[in-house]
Amino acid sequence: MSTQPGPGGQSQPYGHQPYGDQPQPYGSTQHPQPYGSTQDPQPHAGTHPVPYGLNPGYQQQAAAIAVLGKKSSGLAAVLSLLLVGAGQMYCGRVGRGLAFLGGYVVSVLLMFVVIGFLLAPVVFIWALVDAINLANRHNAELLQRLTFGQTFH
Repeated sequence: MSTQPGPGGQSQPYGHQPYGDQPQPYGSTQHPQPYGSTQDPQPHAGTHPVPYGLNPGYQQQAAAIAVLGKKSSGLAAVLSLLLVGAGQMYCGRVGRGLAFLGGYVVSVLLMFVVIGFLLAPVVFIWALVDAINLANRHNAELLQRLTFGQTFH
């Protein structure tokens, strides 16, 4: 094996370079890397690695969907307080909201037969709690889709 003189006159094999003897610019905080290292000493500013198979604009798309698609459980509750079933409609479940509204109307009509006095508050509270749960479930599903990188239609 051939050798070449290294620092201090010691012989070293060809291709081996002394670690840390490379000149650094004044004020540099960059630590020297051994030759052949694939590590990038300073990552490019403002860029993030993109998972395989995703387009580079995915992060902006995901952030916009998260902001625009998120449902407020407080707003769903207020809407449900104003009109039974409106909280469900706000969460995108129009048929479910109309069913709650119809159930509430029927329970109010049954107040003439006394059972409505028991049934109306039950439907009202059930619709309120359901609207809050729907908003929270919608947000959890949205977060799961964003985390696993599914596409949106």
